[in-house]
Amino acid sequence: MRHVMATTAAFALLLAGTPGRPASPKPSPAAPGRAYTTWASLEADKCAAAWLIKRFVDKNARFSFVPVGSMVVDGIPFDTPDSDYRRSGKLSTYQVVMQKHQIRDPALDEIARIIWDIEVNKWGKRTTEESPGVAAVIDGITRIHKDPADGIDASFVVFDSLYAHFRAR
Repeated sequence: MRHVMATTAAFALLLAGTPGRPASPKPSPAAPGRAYTTWASLEADKCAAAWLIKRFVDKNARFSFVPVGSMVVDGIPFDTPDSDYRRSGKLSTYQVVMQKHQIRDPALDEIARIIWDIEVNKWGKRTTEESPGVAAVIDGITRIHKDPADGIDASFVVFDSLYAHFRAR
């Protein structure tokens, strides 16, 4: 429990604007500036997948939101039942994006383990120390930011920070 509290406190400091934020990783080439559309509910897997798209697939990606349960008619659907970028079997949406774009990076694999633990292993025994803290911080972000676009943007500092942490190992 102390680890969860320490992790949550560290993320809170980062969200408050701690100096020294790491540079964003370079995205791979793709159709730049495409619109990605999802339901207007946020959780860790959706935030992580949006971050992965923005940082590694399409640096100019734009995210738009439709009411939960609505059919996505504009943009590239993600994290909805009718999309190619969605949780599939034992894979999180984040892992599906990694697979579809053949993204290979040990630091991203560590983030994938955390997101899998939060999203897919929801009812099982936690397999990463970081997952409770990350889940708590993302939950807090979604409660602070009522606009999902603001929430997605705010979550990026969490994943930028995790990426920098795992790259330094």
